[in-house]
Amino acid sequence: MTEVRVPDIGAADIRVGTWLVDVGDEVMEGDRLVELSSPGVIFDVASPADGMITRIAVLTGSSITPGELLGQIDDFSAAGSTS
Repeated sequence: MTEVRVPDIGAADIRVGTWLVDVGDEVMEGDRLVELSSPGVIFDVASPADGMITRIAVLTGSSITPGELLGQIDDFSAAGSTS
């Protein structure tokens, strides 16, 4: 399992914008997962690993802090895939 966490971008007021994936979606390392925003800036969080999205921990519009858990990815072997 790989945790996806809010990166430290040097901003205190960060909100979850749009999730670009759903639970059950397969992703590859580097795929865009979610848009985050702070005043005047919108940025993407990319997948840190290949696998399947198994948890989205915060909803669109939620206020979040650096280091907070956004979601979880299970690698393909843990998700039951046979690649």
